[in-house]
Amino acid sequence: MLAKRHRRWLIRVLLTFACVLLLPTPAFAAEPREFPETNTVVHGAMLEYFEQMGGELVLGQPLTNEQREDGHMVQYFENARLEWWPERGQVRMSPLGRMLIPHWRFFATEEPVPETSAQRYFPETGHAVRFAFLHFFQEHGGVGVFGLPISGELPADDDWQHAVQYFERAVLRYDPTKAGTPEEVQLAPLGREFLALRGQSQALVDTPARANELKLIAQVSLFYDPQIERVLELAKLAGFTGIKQQVEWKAVELHPGGYMWDQVDRIVEAANRHGLEVMLGIYASPHWMRRVRPTGNQAGVPQGTATVSAEEWWAQFATFHNGPPANFGDFENFLTIIASRYGDRVQSYELWNEPNLAGNWDGTVNPGEFVELMGVGYRGVKRGNPNAIVVSGGLSPTGVNLEGVAMDDVAYLEAMYQYGDGVFRNYYDVLGLHSYGFNNAPADTPDNYSTSGTTYKHHWSFYFRRFENHWDVLQKYGDTNKQIWLTEMGWTTHNLHPEFPYGAEISDEEQGQFLAESYRLVKARFPYVTGLVVFNLNFANHIEPTDSAYAFGILDEHLNPRPAFFALQALEK
Repeated sequence: MLAKRHRRWLIRVLLTFACVLLLPTPAFAAEPREFPETNTVVHGAMLEYFEQMGGELVLGQPLTNEQREDGHMVQYFENARLEWWPERGQVRMSPLGRMLIPHWRFFATEEPVPETSAQRYFPETGHAVRFAFLHFFQEHGGVGVFGLPISGELPADDDWQHAVQYFERAVLRYDPTKAGTPEEVQLAPLGREFLALRGQSQALVDTPARANELKLIAQVSLFYDPQIERVLELAKLAGFTGIKQQVEWKAVELHPGGYMWDQVDRIVEAANRHGLEVMLGIYASPHWMRRVRPTGNQAGVPQGTATVSAEEWWAQFATFHNGPPANFGDFENFLTIIASRYGDRVQSYELWNEPNLAGNWDGTVNPGEFVELMGVGYRGVKRGNPNAIVVSGGLSPTGVNLEGVAMDDVAYLEAMYQYGDGVFRNYYDVLGLHSYGFNNAPADTPDNYSTSGTTYKHHWSFYFRRFENHWDVLQKYGDTNKQIWLTEMGWTTHNLHPEFPYGAEISDEEQGQFLAESYRLVKARFPYVTGLVVFNLNFANHIEPTDSAYAFGILDEHLNPRPAFFALQALEK
């Protein structure tokens, strides 16, 4: 009996604790305060924090009521977004400085200076805070409130008269005309700016109609293709709703400010005529922008892989790589231009390709840098076209951590969420993943596989359902309002590439069967996966049989449909 009472007491305590956690802010906080100017209410811990910080004078007027966003209860003010963290029992400012100024990491660092009452140096970021900025910073909570400085004192972005300084959670502005008054230093209106940015993308991503739709997209190769009309007719006939075309940035911006758009224009216009949505995958910086330049005149994968050893091939590959620009702002600028150019004629942009492979990131792997690139890219796309969907660069299902070669895709995703207080969640609308089945059926797992082969079985990265591991990461970091698109998926059949021997175990008919089964499986069991990009439609018409992409195609070298084409065509969509 005593044990039962103890259990009941424990259950009551746990339920009470759970209810407290579910409240937006603590129930014992001060009386709510109404703001009729913006038709909002601030209460609880949010109100307490707001008043401690100096109220409207510092944070500005509230712009929203409390709402759940990015896994937290948040409230927007003109100059900040406040987050309630129940597990810590505290309110804090969102890191909007990092989110809206993602190229901060390229601000030149400063030489260390001795700490005095007028200046303080922060070795963590290599910047000092001085004079009026330092006084305001310390008076209102210092690093605990504003985070670390991520720039030195800079001219303002607006009129070049008022100095500004960027911090992780805010931007401070100095007004010399108000020297000696409480308004001498003020926060920039980052809350208003970020709310406008999120409002544009959230309206697009969170609508129920999109959440229930499963897009079927064909990855195509249409640059300089004389049979573009035929290829797009076949895409439509197979039941695809859209196409994905990768666009190498280096093939478009040939010299500073010099763009060659003719092929991209041609592809977008043709797809629109055929009633197909368009996704453009943007990657590969121009050589003259690169911070690390590969050997030779081009960046890509070296040829002749069948005639050299693995060690020799990697030695070659290390000198042929794609990578980001030295100035990430150049990526933002390019995406603003391309998204503005095509407007609503291009529905989505995938930013970069397989960044967890060293060959796509200057011969190394750096999740934090990729988050920063996504930040500027996201902002660039939304400036050019607020309606466009931003897809994060599809991660390659590597399953290995090997310095200078690759990083496990799930570990890479987790590292992105751990970087900069989880700012990655604000830099994309849809998570892009690559999910190949190797020689395994779509429903198979490492614990339960149905194919007879014994290779490519021991790790989740060999299975189509690898995306479930990534969904676990999104759940861990409270970001399950997001969708996943498999921006490359498929099965290869018998091929001549030395790295894909398992293709010999899959017949043409099985390739079609697996593609159709994967569509039905996702539609029935995984509602958070809302886009499938089949790799590929027509590559065999452009490349040599020794190329790794050749036998993945659902059209042959003469654009004749293979069994996979008919299997997809017969699907009930």
